[in-house]
Amino acid sequence: MPSQNTPSLKQKTVAKLFALTDFIDKARWKPATDSLINYAPVELSDDDKILVHWLSYITDRQTAWERIWDVGGFIFSQLVHDIKRKKSLGFLNPAVQDSYFRPAKKCPDYKEYKLKDKGFVFISRLPGEHNQILKEYSFRPDEPPFFVPRYYPADYKAILNTLKVLESYGFSFARYVKSVLEINVIDLTSGHSIRKLLFCLYLLSYYDIGQPSANDIDFETFLSEAESRATEI
Repeated sequence: MPSQNTPSLKQKTVAKLFALTDFIDKARWKPATDSLINYAPVELSDDDKILVHWLSYITDRQTAWERIWDVGGFIFSQLVHDIKRKKSLGFLNPAVQDSYFRPAKKCPDYKEYKLKDKGFVFISRLPGEHNQILKEYSFRPDEPPFFVPRYYPADYKAILNTLKVLESYGFSFARYVKSVLEINVIDLTSGHSIRKLLFCLYLLSYYDIGQPSANDIDFETFLSEAESRATEI
């Protein structure tokens, strides 16, 4: 009879699954430098960086991953820094002058990015200046870089919804995950428990997003929906 310390077949299967996904992650995301994400020159805690990574990951659909981490990460790191310190989702309101999400027609050279007049862009509040990575994307040193994921209306809504849920956790991704682990008594050696954790991450960012168009984007409406959604979650 096997001892209690002998891994079960399910535990061995989960271990093999983790080993496989770990290999895939390393093969796809192995950075050429110490940091994969091109962070803006703002102060970020490790918890902030996790959230920047998650917001960047949301936009990772049929867009070159290099542009997501190089340009999107530069913008999202500023967004996370300001939202966590000023506790305001207004930084995603296109009607606000210092928003990180603005109408494309207010963005320099937006037509060269093949956007329509009613489109929107994620845009930096800081210029690229001496950032060598941004220079590779032809942004001028005095120009704030901008980023447009392929499915940006849905991605924008997913990011707003994510931050609305995290508002109750001090905009901390780690606190949300910790709460999920405690409430669900999740054992990370259990495949069933891991599915629970993954489902809670799905609820955080992807549940009930739909496929909105640029014409559907309205901050007050989206925010009201995000509040109801956060309560339901």
